[in-house]
Amino acid sequence: MNETLNRYNKWLTVRQYSPATVKIYLYRIEKFIKVYPEAALPHITKQDLQEYLLDLSRSISFETMGGLFSTLNNFFKFLRIDGYEMPFLQENPIKDFAPIKRAKNTPRIIPSDELSRIMRAPKLKTVRGMRDYMIMMVLLHGLRAAEICSLDIIDIYGDGWGSARRLVIHVRGKGRRERNIIAERSGDLEWAWETWRQKRGVIECQALFPSYRGVRAIGRMTTNGLYRLLKRYGDKIGIKGVHPHAWRHTSAVRLIEEGVDIKEIQVRLGHESVATTEKYTAGASILQEGAANSQWIHKLKKADLRHRRRR
Repeated sequence: MNETLNRYNKWLTVRQYSPATVKIYLYRIEKFIKVYPEAALPHITKQDLQEYLLDLSRSISFETMGGLFSTLNNFFKFLRIDGYEMPFLQENPIKDFAPIKRAKNTPRIIPSDELSRIMRAPKLKTVRGMRDYMIMMVLLHGLRAAEICSLDIIDIYGDGWGSARRLVIHVRGKGRRERNIIAERSGDLEWAWETWRQKRGVIECQALFPSYRGVRAIGRMTTNGLYRLLKRYGDKIGIKGVHPHAWRHTSAVRLIEEGVDIKEIQVRLGHESVATTEKYTAGASILQEGAANSQWIHKLKKADLRHRRRR
């Protein structure tokens, strides 16, 4: 690893950035220092930086550009602390040409009939099919893609006894914030969890959802792998836009329709600010059918349970 990258890696690690953040920051900066190697860093001007970003803007999305700005701002902070003297190295060296934010569209909401169809697609008699079905059951509870992939086998557990028993999903979210999600009693998540644990068996990988090569578990499923998995099922049954965030949006909107308090939804989704949660209300009217569509997860799972018993 380049010496500058090596020091930057240590700087991020000491400050307890998450492994996923460290990985993407190093990837972006590695590409940056291929254009401006260590010897050239002290001589970069704002014009150089602007030309670098302008060239990239022709080939990357708004979202990727926004992430790059955050990474560069963090990297320049590191350089200042690391003793570099540069012509423009102020508190925020890129504040004068921040990217234009694109207006956000209404989030994609997946109708219940489409969710039912995609949940019936996995072959439950196979290890991978049962894993994929369990992933979908967890997605119904509003987790992010990275949160799904970071779950360990011990992160779902039963709590309480008898009619008071609930399943708890322990989630490690953004910014190292952790939360517990109490799963709905009305569904069959517990059946899926128990069945998946049996099919998964005892393996070295601690991940709840391992990736497989043939019949052998080869490590933790990645977020890219999760996106590809859902797209493959969507393509199979002719449904587009079934990516993990669409499931998350759908779960949030349904909770709003059922009258759940916005603060409770904020905690459930792991948002730092309630303002972030409130954007989901924009999609609530899409699903309204004149009356509250209550207990949607319960109805969805009950229909799927009947289908599963026939299989």
